[in-house]
Amino acid sequence: DDPLLIHLDDKIKLQQLMRSNSSTASTCWPLGFILPDEAALLKDESCGEQGRSWILKTATGYGSHGNRIVTKLEALDVAALDSSNYLCQKMISPSLLINGRKFSMRVYVYYFADGDVYLSKLGLVKFASEKFVQDSDQIDNRMYMTNSGRDDFTLQ
Repeated sequence: DDPLLIHLDDKIKLQQLMRSNSSTASTCWPLGFILPDEAALLKDESCGEQGRSWILKTATGYGSHGNRIVTKLEALDVAALDSSNYLCQKMISPSLLINGRKFSMRVYVYYFADGDVYLSKLGLVKFASEKFVQDSDQIDNRMYMTNSGRDDFTLQ
């Protein structure tokens, strides 16, 4: 836990860092709002609300603990009732799937003080424990969460 890397451990600080480079953020980073401070911006966002299409994340934490799949209105309710900071991100649509499951990739990059960058050949792909069902009325976090700390059945 290097204090110089806090921006990478804190989801809100990482959101701010990605947003500060607007050309990168607009092409490779999901639309997001820091709540409760940006609740009005989220309320005004007109990106085609379709059910539970947002993920609400606590600022810090591992294993997807504290993450919730919500509607925009549910996220705004949390912002109104809780002064804690949350990152509310629009889920990517259409969902990216491998063999019918949501996934996340962890790529290891080493940045050296002299400016050299090394991309490791090793990485990690994590899969949700349940196959993804588009437009499902029932929210099953096992379809969405890909972190191994989430439950005992997450595939890696």
